[in-house]
Amino acid sequence: MFELSEEEQKILRSQNVTLGWGTYSKFNSMVFTEHGIVMLASVLRSDIAVEVSVQIVRVFVEMKKLINQNKDLLLRIQEIEKHLGEHDDSIFQIMEYLKQFVKSKTEPRNRIGFKKDL
Repeated sequence: MFELSEEEQKILRSQNVTLGWGTYSKFNSMVFTEHGIVMLASVLRSDIAVEVSVQIVRVFVEMKKLINQNKDLLLRIQEIEKHLGEHDDSIFQIMEYLKQFVKSKTEPRNRIGFKKDL
């Protein structure tokens, strides 16, 4: 069991489940890891406590599976976001050059080549 940090406590807080927005507890919540739940199940002997503990452990296991399955996907998304950021900078720079090109006034040039004598 461990105590949440203030930032974790704010993330965890939900207006539907916990105290109202104006009413906060003086203390941060104490939470269990999946191993703590298993230890708690071995201490608590009631059927309901054991059943709830087993369900919580199953939820932890499913969460780990989802995280592991999506880890590669998350890494790939981060890599793509990094590349897109680099491309955005390049595109912005190209657009600035094009704006300067359009804004620059072109002076009339002398014609090159043969001229007809009239």
